[in-house]
Amino acid sequence: MLSVFVISLPDSVNRRDAISQRLGDLMLDFEWIDAVDGRNGLPTAFEEMVDRKAAVSEYGLPLEDVELACALSHIRACQLVVDRRLPHALILEDDAVPQPDLALYIAGKHYTESGVTSLYCGTTWVRRKGRKLFGEYSSHSFVCGARAPGMVGYVVCQDAARTIVQAAVPVDREADRMRCADDLKRRGQWSVVLPRLVGHSADGGSILDDFGRASRRSRKPRVLGVYIPPVPQAARSLCLGVYGRLSGLKRVKMPAA
Repeated sequence: MLSVFVISLPDSVNRRDAISQRLGDLMLDFEWIDAVDGRNGLPTAFEEMVDRKAAVSEYGLPLEDVELACALSHIRACQLVVDRRLPHALILEDDAVPQPDLALYIAGKHYTESGVTSLYCGTTWVRRKGRKLFGEYSSHSFVCGARAPGMVGYVVCQDAARTIVQAAVPVDREADRMRCADDLKRRGQWSVVLPRLVGHSADGGSILDDFGRASRRSRKPRVLGVYIPPVPQAARSLCLGVYGRLSGLKRVKMPAA
Protein backbone atom coordinates (compact mmCIF):
# COMPACT_ATOMS: atom_id res chain seq x y z
CA MET A 1 0.00 0.00 0.00
CA LEU A 2 1.27 3.46 -0.87
CA SER A 3 2.30 5.47 2.20
CA VAL A 4 0.70 8.91 2.40
CA PHE A 5 2.23 11.86 4.29
CA VAL A 6 0.75 15.30 4.83
CA ILE A 7 3.06 18.23 5.59
CA SER A 8 1.39 20.61 8.02
CA LEU A 9 2.13 23.03 10.83
CA PRO A 10 0.83 21.56 14.11
CA ASP A 11 -1.38 24.59 14.82
CA SER A 12 -3.04 24.65 11.36
CA VAL A 13 -6.22 23.15 12.76
CA ASN A 14 -8.59 24.16 9.97
CA ARG A 15 -6.25 22.94 7.26
CA ARG A 16 -5.72 19.66 9.07
CA ASP A 17 -9.45 19.13 9.46
CA ALA A 18 -10.03 19.83 5.76
CA ILE A 19 -7.34 17.50 4.39
CA SER A 20 -8.34 14.79 6.89
CA GLN A 21 -11.89 14.92 5.55
CA ARG A 22 -10.76 14.86 1.93
CA LEU A 23 -8.48 11.87 2.39
CA GLY A 24 -11.08 10.13 4.53
CA ASP A 25 -13.59 10.46 1.70
CA LEU A 26 -11.10 8.63 -0.53
CA MET A 27 -10.47 6.03 2.21
CA LEU A 28 -6.76 6.89 2.28
CA ASP A 29 -4.88 6.53 5.55
CA PHE A 30 -2.11 9.05 6.11
CA GLU A 31 0.49 10.31 8.57
CA TRP A 32 1.28 13.89 9.58
CA ILE A 33 4.72 15.40 9.04
CA ASP A 34 5.20 18.52 11.14
CA ALA A 35 6.40 21.31 8.87
CA VAL A 36 9.40 23.47 9.70
CA ASP A 37 7.96 26.71 11.07
CA GLY A 38 9.49 29.84 9.57
CA ARG A 39 6.71 32.28 10.41
CA ASN A 40 8.72 33.95 13.16
CA GLY A 41 12.15 33.47 11.63
CA LEU A 42 13.94 30.28 10.64
CA PRO A 43 14.90 28.21 13.69
CA THR A 44 18.63 28.48 14.38
CA ALA A 45 19.10 24.73 14.04
CA PHE A 46 18.27 24.94 10.31
CA GLU A 47 20.60 27.81 9.38
CA GLU A 48 23.41 25.43 8.44
CA MET A 49 21.06 23.81 5.92
CA VAL A 50 20.41 26.99 3.90
CA ASP A 51 22.49 29.29 1.70
CA ARG A 52 20.99 32.75 1.78
CA LYS A 53 23.68 34.35 -0.41
CA ALA A 54 23.14 31.82 -3.20
CA ALA A 55 19.40 32.51 -3.03
CA VAL A 56 20.04 36.20 -3.70
CA SER A 57 22.12 35.27 -6.77
CA GLU A 58 19.27 33.08 -8.04
CA TYR A 59 16.33 35.40 -7.36
CA GLY A 60 17.87 38.84 -7.10
CA LEU A 61 16.33 39.16 -3.62
CA PRO A 62 16.63 37.13 -0.39
CA LEU A 63 14.24 34.25 0.12
CA GLU A 64 11.89 34.71 3.05
CA ASP A 65 12.22 32.42 6.06
CA VAL A 66 8.85 30.78 5.31
CA GLU A 67 10.07 29.88 1.80
CA LEU A 68 13.20 28.27 3.20
CA ALA A 69 11.11 26.50 5.83
CA CYS A 70 8.76 25.13 3.17
CA ALA A 71 11.67 23.66 1.21
CA LEU A 72 13.14 22.17 4.39
CA SER A 73 9.76 20.61 5.19
CA HIS A 74 9.74 18.75 1.88
CA ILE A 75 13.30 17.59 2.48
CA ARG A 76 12.16 16.35 5.91
CA ALA A 77 9.39 14.36 4.19
CA CYS A 78 11.83 12.82 1.72
CA GLN A 79 14.19 11.96 4.58
CA LEU A 80 11.37 9.97 6.16
CA VAL A 81 10.89 8.05 2.90
CA VAL A 82 14.62 7.24 2.91
CA ASP A 83 14.77 6.29 6.58
CA ARG A 84 11.82 3.92 6.29
CA ARG A 85 13.08 2.51 2.99
CA LEU A 86 9.72 3.04 1.38
CA PRO A 87 9.59 2.17 -2.34
CA HIS A 88 7.21 5.11 -2.95
CA ALA A 89 5.25 7.65 -0.94
CA LEU A 90 2.59 10.24 -1.67
CA ILE A 91 3.44 13.62 -0.13
CA LEU A 92 0.76 16.29 0.16
CA GLU A 93 0.69 19.80 1.56
CA ASP A 94 -2.19 20.43 3.94
CA ASP A 95 -4.04 22.69 1.50
CA ALA A 96 -4.06 20.04 -1.22
CA VAL A 97 -7.42 19.05 -2.71
CA PRO A 98 -7.24 15.40 -3.82
CA GLN A 99 -9.53 14.66 -6.75
CA PRO A 100 -11.80 11.57 -6.70
CA ASP A 101 -9.72 9.77 -9.35
CA LEU A 102 -6.63 9.91 -7.12
CA ALA A 103 -7.81 6.70 -5.47
CA LEU A 104 -7.94 4.96 -8.87
CA TYR A 105 -4.47 6.26 -9.71
CA ILE A 106 -3.07 4.84 -6.48
CA ALA A 107 -4.91 1.53 -6.83
CA GLY A 108 -3.51 1.09 -10.34
CA LYS A 109 0.06 1.84 -9.16
CA HIS A 110 0.50 4.26 -12.05
CA TYR A 111 3.27 6.08 -10.17
CA THR A 112 5.97 3.44 -10.56
CA GLU A 113 7.48 4.69 -13.84
CA SER A 114 9.06 7.91 -12.53
CA GLY A 115 11.24 9.08 -9.66
CA VAL A 116 9.01 12.06 -8.88
CA THR A 117 5.47 12.29 -10.21
CA SER A 118 3.70 15.62 -9.75
CA LEU A 119 -0.04 15.28 -9.30
CA TYR A 120 -0.53 19.06 -9.20
CA CYS A 121 0.56 21.32 -12.03
CA GLY A 122 0.48 25.04 -12.72
CA THR A 123 2.04 26.61 -15.81
CA THR A 124 5.07 24.78 -17.21
CA TRP A 125 6.57 22.93 -20.20
CA VAL A 126 6.34 19.16 -20.69
CA ARG A 127 7.09 16.73 -23.47
CA ARG A 128 4.08 16.56 -25.76
CA LYS A 129 4.14 12.80 -26.14
CA GLY A 130 2.94 11.23 -22.91
CA ARG A 131 2.22 7.80 -21.51
CA LYS A 132 -1.45 6.82 -21.29
CA LEU A 133 -2.52 5.95 -17.75
CA PHE A 134 -6.30 5.49 -17.47
CA GLY A 135 -9.38 7.37 -18.55
CA GLU A 136 -8.40 10.89 -19.58
CA TYR A 137 -5.11 10.83 -17.66
CA SER A 138 -1.61 10.66 -19.10
CA SER A 139 1.91 11.09 -17.75
CA HIS A 140 4.34 13.57 -19.33
CA SER A 141 8.03 14.15 -18.65
CA PHE A 142 9.05 17.60 -17.47
CA VAL A 143 11.57 19.56 -19.51
CA CYS A 144 14.90 20.48 -17.94
CA GLY A 145 14.85 24.16 -16.99
CA ALA A 146 11.06 24.40 -17.11
CA ARG A 147 9.08 26.15 -14.43
CA ALA A 148 8.45 23.77 -11.55
CA PRO A 149 4.97 22.31 -11.11
CA GLY A 150 4.44 23.21 -7.47
CA MET A 151 4.85 20.74 -4.62
CA VAL A 152 1.22 20.58 -3.51
CA GLY A 153 1.05 16.85 -4.18
CA TYR A 154 3.53 14.35 -5.63
CA VAL A 155 4.71 10.75 -5.42
CA VAL A 156 8.41 10.19 -4.80
CA CYS A 157 10.33 6.92 -5.03
CA GLN A 158 13.13 5.82 -2.71
CA ASP A 159 15.99 6.71 -5.09
CA ALA A 160 14.57 10.15 -5.92
CA ALA A 161 13.93 10.89 -2.25
CA ARG A 162 17.55 10.03 -1.51
CA THR A 163 18.70 12.32 -4.33
CA ILE A 164 16.61 15.18 -2.92
CA VAL A 165 17.92 14.68 0.61
CA GLN A 166 21.53 14.61 -0.56
CA ALA A 167 21.45 17.28 -3.29
CA ALA A 168 18.85 19.87 -2.24
CA VAL A 169 20.89 21.02 0.76
CA PRO A 170 22.04 23.73 1.31
CA VAL A 171 18.65 25.17 0.36
CA ASP A 172 18.90 28.24 -1.86
CA ARG A 173 15.64 27.94 -3.82
CA GLU A 174 11.94 27.47 -3.29
CA ALA A 175 10.71 23.93 -2.73
CA ASP A 176 9.49 23.46 -6.31
CA ARG A 177 12.81 24.66 -7.76
CA MET A 178 15.16 22.62 -5.58
CA ARG A 179 18.72 22.34 -6.81
CA CYS A 180 18.40 18.72 -7.93
CA ALA A 181 15.16 19.29 -9.89
CA ASP A 182 16.86 19.84 -13.24
CA ASP A 183 19.04 16.77 -12.76
CA LEU A 184 15.97 14.62 -12.15
CA LYS A 185 14.23 16.12 -15.20
CA ARG A 186 17.34 15.62 -17.34
CA ARG A 187 17.34 11.93 -16.43
CA GLY A 188 13.64 11.63 -17.23
CA GLN A 189 12.85 11.07 -13.56
CA TRP A 190 10.32 13.86 -13.02
CA SER A 191 6.91 13.62 -14.65
CA VAL A 192 3.47 15.15 -14.25
CA VAL A 193 -0.02 13.66 -14.55
CA LEU A 194 -2.44 15.60 -16.76
CA PRO A 195 -5.10 16.63 -16.04
CA ARG A 196 -4.00 17.05 -12.47
CA LEU A 197 -5.15 14.70 -9.73
CA VAL A 198 -4.52 17.16 -6.89
CA GLY A 199 -5.89 20.68 -6.74
CA HIS A 200 -4.90 23.56 -4.46
CA SER A 201 -7.31 25.11 -1.99
CA ALA A 202 -7.78 28.87 -2.21
CA ASP A 203 -9.51 28.96 1.18
CA GLY A 204 -7.70 30.34 4.20
CA GLY A 205 -4.98 32.14 2.27
CA SER A 206 -1.38 31.07 1.70
CA ILE A 207 1.07 30.85 4.60
CA LEU A 208 3.88 31.68 2.17
CA ASP A 209 2.10 34.82 1.01
CA ASP A 210 0.92 35.80 4.47
CA PHE A 211 4.42 35.61 5.92
CA GLY A 212 6.61 37.15 3.28
CA ARG A 213 6.57 35.74 -0.24
CA ALA A 214 4.13 38.34 -1.50
CA SER A 215 6.39 41.02 -0.02
CA ARG A 216 9.43 39.64 -1.87
CA ARG A 217 7.55 39.49 -5.14
CA SER A 218 6.36 43.08 -4.73
CA ARG A 219 10.01 44.16 -4.35
CA LYS A 220 11.19 42.56 -7.59
CA PRO A 221 13.00 45.04 -9.84
CA ARG A 222 10.74 46.52 -12.52
CA VAL A 223 11.14 48.87 -15.45
CA LEU A 224 7.94 50.67 -16.47
CA GLY A 225 6.05 48.11 -14.42
CA VAL A 226 7.68 45.10 -16.11
CA TYR A 227 9.57 42.63 -13.91
CA ILE A 228 13.25 42.29 -14.81
CA PRO A 229 14.49 38.84 -13.71
CA PRO A 230 18.13 38.01 -12.83
CA VAL A 231 20.24 37.22 -15.90
CA PRO A 232 20.50 33.41 -15.28
CA GLN A 233 16.73 33.14 -14.86
CA ALA A 234 16.03 35.26 -17.92
CA ALA A 235 18.45 33.21 -20.03
CA ARG A 236 16.81 29.94 -19.00
CA SER A 237 13.34 31.24 -19.81
CA LEU A 238 14.42 32.57 -23.21
CA CYS A 239 16.21 29.37 -24.20
CA LEU A 240 13.31 27.22 -23.06
CA GLY A 241 10.76 29.29 -24.95
CA VAL A 242 12.73 29.09 -28.20
CA TYR A 243 13.67 25.44 -27.74
CA GLY A 244 10.14 24.47 -26.74
CA ARG A 245 8.49 25.96 -29.79
CA LEU A 246 11.09 24.45 -32.14
CA SER A 247 11.05 21.02 -30.51
CA GLY A 248 7.33 20.36 -30.30
CA LEU A 249 7.09 20.60 -26.53
CA LYS A 250 3.80 21.29 -24.82
CA ARG A 251 3.16 24.37 -22.70
CA VAL A 252 0.73 23.56 -19.91
CA LYS A 253 -1.22 26.45 -18.46
CA MET A 254 -3.65 25.76 -15.66
CA PRO A 255 -5.44 27.95 -13.11
CA ALA A 256 -3.90 28.09 -9.66
CA ALA A 257 -6.82 26.53 -7.76
